[in-house]
Amino acid sequence: MAEYVLAFKEGHPPATPEEGQVFMKAWGDWLDKLGNKIANPGAPLGPPKSLNSDGDVSDGQPAMNGYAIIKADTMDEAVELAKGCPIFTLDASMDIYEALDPQMS
Repeated sequence: MAEYVLAFKEGHPPATPEEGQVFMKAWGDWLDKLGNKIANPGAPLGPPKSLNSDGDVSDGQPAMNGYAIIKADTMDEAVELAKGCPIFTLDASMDIYEALDPQMS
């Protein structure tokens, strides 16, 4: 079984505390439904810093604003599991990456 990173992009935060509560309930329900398929429930991400190979640091451009990590046997299964993610209720999109074994890549 492989791990897949669900990279959340765009979207917007809940507009009110009540919407936030509804979203967090949906998030918890989704995690419960996935059960042992969740490797890491993830977190929202703050603004990035970019670090270049010469050591220069600058404010980065966010490529993603949150993540979760799931377990699946195939990319197709990971996509099906991801379709139920409540992040879509916030008008977000998602990229799904297989986390490759560094010894095998």
